[in-house]
Amino acid sequence: MSIVAFNKVTKRFGQVTILDQVDLSIEAGEKVVLIGPSGSGKSTLLRCINALEEINGGDLVVDGISVKSGGRKVRLIRQEAGMVFQQFNLFPQMTALRLGLRRLFQQRFAASLAYAG
Repeated sequence: MSIVAFNKVTKRFGQVTILDQVDLSIEAGEKVVLIGPSGSGKSTLLRCINALEEINGGDLVVDGISVKSGGRKVRLIRQEAGMVFQQFNLFPQMTALRLGLRRLFQQRFAASLAYAG
């Protein structure tokens, strides 16, 4: 059984369709990456999982609970699913350059230790 199942999920903002009959099944322990340009619906899809956005069509089931259930059932989903949405420059100290250099220094240090015995 899928831990998250999108079944023909549609989400609209006014006349604009953001998610158009999305079918997606995620198994427990499975890692999924959402890649796409800005405005393609990645964050909206995630917000629907936690019922932070109401879906307009289809069904979305999280751990056996439909997000359309509302009330207490949705609170059960939220108790188990945490989400953080990063704003641009939320962690300015964590640039790609700094993270890359840190990894390079760690690799060089490990190689030096291995060489020294």
